[in-house]
Amino acid sequence: MELYEAHKLIINAKAIMHIDGKMIVPRAETQSVLALLGRHSFEMISHLFKKESSNREDYTNLLTFLNILRFHALSPKIDSFDLNALQSLHKKLFHHIKGAGIIRKNNKELASASCIDFKLLPASLRSFFSHMNKLATRSAPSEKRVQPFSQKNSPTLAKNDFATLLASLYREFLILSPFIVGNTIVAKVFFEFFANSHKFSIEYNKVRAKEFNEAEVAAIVADDAKPLFNVFSECLVHLSEGCISHQYSLPQGIE
Repeated sequence: MELYEAHKLIINAKAIMHIDGKMIVPRAETQSVLALLGRHSFEMISHLFKKESSNREDYTNLLTFLNILRFHALSPKIDSFDLNALQSLHKKLFHHIKGAGIIRKNNKELASASCIDFKLLPASLRSFFSHMNKLATRSAPSEKRVQPFSQKNSPTLAKNDFATLLASLYREFLILSPFIVGNTIVAKVFFEFFANSHKFSIEYNKVRAKEFNEAEVAAIVADDAKPLFNVFSECLVHLSEGCISHQYSLPQGIE
């Protein structure tokens, strides 16, 4: 992995955690750069900070942050966007927490609003993924049609149209909140890969954490997806725009 890619992954993972109200210490970011570059392992970082950490919650947040980075490093794409893929992703991000990857068996609130009844979750999740994949199929170009080389890396939808699609799906996911913990974090990573499959990237650091958090609250409490559309419009970037060469140096003191 190139240094520029490592920096981008860390900035985005940190933003995902920050939106959820979880801060990552700068030293962990520096160590993570080295792990992504193959200089040492993620396990080494987790062991290092386990010895030094006096706060269990901070250490748990660090592990989630490292797992986001590790998943990106090892999984360049998600092959299918279905319940199995979602549960597998949740398990990989939260394997240090009891119940990772398991659909909740009790009722839950998010932002003081009730999420869908757990008894309705299995059917609702099937409907969600059916809806998601129908929309994705509808927006994808036909494989039978030969595309010019210049269009092969072009997005399948206009940016605003894709932001509308993401806002609708993300709002629906918030209402479902299928896991006991980590729903907003796993959603951001899952939709990041979904966007990649449509030739977009989502750069969560482009909006303030408070703004994104307020958009989530508006979606689930006020049933208003417009603020989500606004933040996704800011975060979405065509993958072709990210192909420009950037120069980065290692953090000071690291050779």
